[in-house]
Amino acid sequence: MAAYNITTDFAGLVAAFEAAPDRVESFVREQLKMAVRDIKEYAHDHHAYTSRSGALEREGLLTMVDGNKGFVSLSPAVPYGVYVHEGTKAHTIVPREKKVLRFVGRGGIVFAPRVRHPGTDKDQFLYNAADVQTPHIQVRFAAGLGQILEAL
Repeated sequence: MAAYNITTDFAGLVAAFEAAPDRVESFVREQLKMAVRDIKEYAHDHHAYTSRSGALEREGLLTMVDGNKGFVSLSPAVPYGVYVHEGTKAHTIVPREKKVLRFVGRGGIVFAPRVRHPGTDKDQFLYNAADVQTPHIQVRFAAGLGQILEAL
């Protein structure tokens, strides 16, 4: 799990918080809400995986703001999301209950006792979104904090 720290003028933040704690607390909360929204939207719009059912795009990302921390994560409602995000190694697929696997191949329906899957490439769309959005979030946070400090 990657963590990103978004910091700005810490001394200014402390001064503003001491002067107007309610205003700064609400400002930080709103900025965090916007930050997690921006990261989620960017991840949703800039992924490299091929969407088949649309479930990962519809229900696959969760956002939460708790105190002074914001979170964007993969939803447990879409359990394969972690495999899309982190990729998989090559592995063998065997039937669980039947004697053979059945699937559609290039020549039609294929039956096989086992299949060697080559694995999937990772598409770390959440990390990429956080990397791209962090500078924008920092600028917006610094500008808003500057406005609060000027008003004091």
